[in-house]
Amino acid sequence: MTFLNSLFLFGLIAGAIPIVIHLLTRQKAKTIKFSSLRFLKKLENEQIKRLKVKQLLLLIIRTLVILLLVFAFARPTLKGRFFSKVGTAAKTSTVVILDNSLSLAVRESGQSLYDQLKAAMATNLDQIFSAGDEIFALHSTRGAPTLFEGARYNFESVGKIIQKSKVSHRVSDYFSALLAAERILENSRNANREIFFVSDFQLSGFNGDSAVVRELRADKDYQLFVVPVRKKRISNLVVSQIKIENQIIEKGKLFELSAIVKNTGDLELKNKLLQVFLENDRMGQATVSLSPGETQTIKFKLVPTKTGIISGFVA
Repeated sequence: MTFLNSLFLFGLIAGAIPIVIHLLTRQKAKTIKFSSLRFLKKLENEQIKRLKVKQLLLLIIRTLVILLLVFAFARPTLKGRFFSKVGTAAKTSTVVILDNSLSLAVRESGQSLYDQLKAAMATNLDQIFSAGDEIFALHSTRGAPTLFEGARYNFESVGKIIQKSKVSHRVSDYFSALLAAERILENSRNANREIFFVSDFQLSGFNGDSAVVRELRADKDYQLFVVPVRKKRISNLVVSQIKIENQIIEKGKLFELSAIVKNTGDLELKNKLLQVFLENDRMGQATVSLSPGETQTIKFKLVPTKTGIISGFVA
């Protein structure tokens, strides 16, 4: 719970006023000698007990009235998704950070991780957001623009925009993305503020500028939800560099091409086929076996069949 007008909470001190008045105005019983009334003693004690209970109830009611007035002026609001579902609650400002770096192009169960991410987001948006919530979305890759300008209030339209987004060749910068999300929330007037960070959290994404890290808020007034995408161990073979060893390439003459491949996955790869294509024609192939993190240089000897510009790729 939070309060929109927290200064009024100082008024809670006023709750002590009825108690002070009660203590100051209590009358002390006086002893007066009188003739024997021993038969009325029992009735007298019962009346005194009822009077004390009545005074105590009045004291509690007066104190509660003051406290409730103070809370009403302070405007309490309930924070959290649970309260927004079961009753009236303050609206939420949410920034969704999506990692669309190239590592999310890795295929798992016949589908890329980024496609799985988009499908999961589209399915669960109605569970994350409530009607009237303020939604922002941005990518974690360096220099990537926001998915849309300003805020959106319809999670269905946000889902459609996310579905159209694609994997980028840019590198992720997690700290810069988090700082951008913080700056968006600084301008929000909603009591609830949240950041959903969806990523596979590659180590390279944490190599950000130290100055950016220092700008991140230590006393954050938002909730950060980290959503890891990758759940299984994966196999991933990457061609990190291609180099042509010959300075001059001529039609019908042999030239050498080197490809540096690396196993960036979690599993050992054995006898994986690596192929070279020129003008979409397969010109060479080799098998590769690599342990996780291992790098190997594979050399191909090729003969071009035409002159001019020749396109090709290694896969």
